[in-house]
This record gives sequence, structure tokens and C-alpha cells, in this order.
Amino acid sequence: MFFSVKSFNFALLFSFMLFNALYTQSVRTEQVIRFENPSDHSSYILLKAPDNLVGQHSIELPATMPAENQVLKVSTTDENVATLSWGSMEEASQPSIVRAYLSEQQSVSSNIWTKIGFDEKNFDLKNEFSDGTFTASEAGYYKVSGRVLFAINGVSVKGKFIVSALFKNGNVYSNGTKSAVSTNTNSTSQYIDDNNSSVISDILYLNAGDTLELYVRQNTMAVKLLAGGSSETYISIYKIY
Repeated sequence: MFFSVKSFNFALLFSFMLFNALYTQSVRTEQVIRFENPSDHSSYILLKAPDNLVGQHSIELPATMPAENQVLKVSTTDENVATLSWGSMEEASQPSIVRAYLSEQQSVSSNIWTKIGFDEKNFDLKNEFSDGTFTASEAGYYKVSGRVLFAINGVSVKGKFIVSALFKNGNVYSNGTKSAVSTNTNSTSQYIDDNNSSVISDILYLNAGDTLELYVRQNTMAVKLLAGGSSETYISIYKIY
């Protein structure tokens, strides 16, 4: 989350007043901090805690002064703690958009959830994707889509499948399509490779620092390969709100 230049000016003023409130001419009670005009004690600003306040909450101020044209941004990794820091105007207007893909084949063991090691990116506007993991830089609702393709042929055992899943913070969040593995029981038939794919699409809420990954599973009782290529095995992520 980012604030405008006006918000920056307010934050700077707030920090200065807070310092004065704690160390100079201020009156502080359990619920109110009072900032006085030193030349006119009848003029003041009050910061008042709400009457229905429950628990302890804190706002951590930036440790440094801002550079020119920077804006104030807020990040939260705990519901009771907000951290203020400085960011660029470009960051403030930059949406969170990622598309990544698997460039080469990847081995997948049977009956084990395997993380897809997306190693190439078409774009990543806020540098949130690395080593197959998306780490949200800010809280919000994200739209996620993905596809995986297995390079499987010659499987003649019935009941075998492939499936993909989105993992949020290391746990299954939602499953993709579960597809029966194409078989080649007739040696004269032509194998259709594209049958062995799973697709997934969902919307989820992420806090700043939450991670998102695409996993896959197959149960052919043998190690199989994911197909590489930008149009074959890929993921796209977009912050919608």
C-alpha cells in the first residue's frame, strides 16, 4: 500500500510531533497524546485511541529520511503491526503482474507432490517471483492461472492420473483439473501427448510475505517428465484488488 506526497508530508509531520510528544512539551495520558503550540498552549492537536480499542497495536516509523520524490508505503506481516517505509513513485503505480514458465523438462516422482521449478519469466513487474515461488509484496486479492503438461506415452495401466495444485505458504490451497493419463494399449495407435495436462485457475487473498507455488502429482508408479516451454508449463499471477 502506498500514500501520496500529501500523505508523506503528514507522516513526516506526525513523526516530528510524536518525537516532541514523548520528549518535550506534551501531555500524555493513557488514551490521549496532546501536541501543543509552544507559544500558545491553547492551540493543540490530540491523538486519541478509540474507545473500543482491544489489544496492542504498533506502527513502526521509517529508520531513515526519504529521498526526493519517494512516497510512504505500509506493509503488514502481523495483524497488530504495521511498518512504514519509503518507496518510489514508480512502485506506487506498478501493478503486481507475473508470468513464468518451465524452460526444460523436469522429473516428477510418482505419488509425491512436486513443486514446479519455473526458471524463466516472461515478465515480473515488481520482482516478486524467484525459483518457482511468488512472494506477495503487498496484501490483496490475486488471480492465478496455470497449466502443466506431462510428456508421457506408452502407459497401459488404467486408473492413472495427473493433477496440479496451488500451494499457499506451503499448504494445498486448491486443486486443478485431475486428468486420466492417456494410454497406448494398442501399439498401432498414435499417442496424443497433449492429453496429459492439468489446468488451474483461482482467486485468493495474500498478505504481504505470503508465498504461492504450483505443484503437480502423478501416480504412474514411475518417474515422469514435465514438458518445458513457454506455451506448455506455465503460471500467471495478477493482483486484482
